Amino acid sequence: MDPTRVAASEIPPHLESSEAAPETKLDNKQASTVASAPLVSLQTSPPQPSSLLGSFTLFHKLPYELRRKIWSHALSRPQVIAIQKYARFIRPKPADSIGLMSVCRESRLIFMEHYKLVEVPRTLSQPRIFPSALPILFYFSATNDICLLETLVLYHFSETTDQAELTFRDSIRVVVLDPLQWYPRHVSQSHMRNLAKNIVCAIAKYTNLERLVLLREQGYENMMETLMQELVSDRARQGLDRIPLVLENLARVTVLSFEYESPSRAQFARKKAILAYAA
Repeated sequence: MDPTRVAASEIPPHLESSEAAPETKLDNKQASTVASAPLVSLQTSPPQPSSLLGSFTLFHKLPYELRRKIWSHALSRPQVIAIQKYARFIRPKPADSIGLMSVCRESRLIFMEHYKLVEVPRTLSQPRIFPSALPILFYFSATNDICLLETLVLYHFSETTDQAELTFRDSIRVVVLDPLQWYPRHVSQSHMRNLAKNIVCAIAKYTNLERLVLLREQGYENMMETLMQELVSDRARQGLDRIPLVLENLARVTVLSFEYESPSRAQFARKKAILAYAA
């Protein structure tokens, strides 16, 4: 017997008939229903990591040392505090890290290790013309925050006798100025000399200042070059009891350029340039 042959009795019943299966015909209504049926996706790929970040619920089970590092890292991002002058008043714009203080008790405790509550009088007048004006309260970190000061605010803090302002001034480590903000594009050499003298005399009072950043708007390149020369000249340092540390080495002075489309976007452009520099 040929082993390659299969007995007819061994053929499965559903294969016994050699006739083709009858063709099923659909009418127009059934065909349109099948054509319009939605397709069901059978893709079973794992969820993307970005979709899991907002649903992590095991943070409280991490070791305390690891949680502390995460909170500290979240607070280490540089922030810009802009202090501007409006008539006789000042208005600081605090950093955004204040949100981490209200997450939980643990984040608040770590936040308070980095940030201190600062109380600054609201007016720039000496003596106070508006004694009823409430002081300004905001949180400030000497290690993280960068102070963007108008030149008049820089001068005010250098001459103040208020203890709260003195404490705040002595904690500032990085100051950013836009010294040519109110100047036209062409001024005399004497104007730049006087401006440099005033800046040097002011920052000499900032005892813990480590770095000075000067902002330069597009089109003020020549004026900024002249100002830099005057800042390090002996004329600007005459009569000073203390030479500012940031001016002993030009590496501590940084010039950042910025540009903007409309005056209303100027402050945003300044902060953007500062954060790009500090990143």
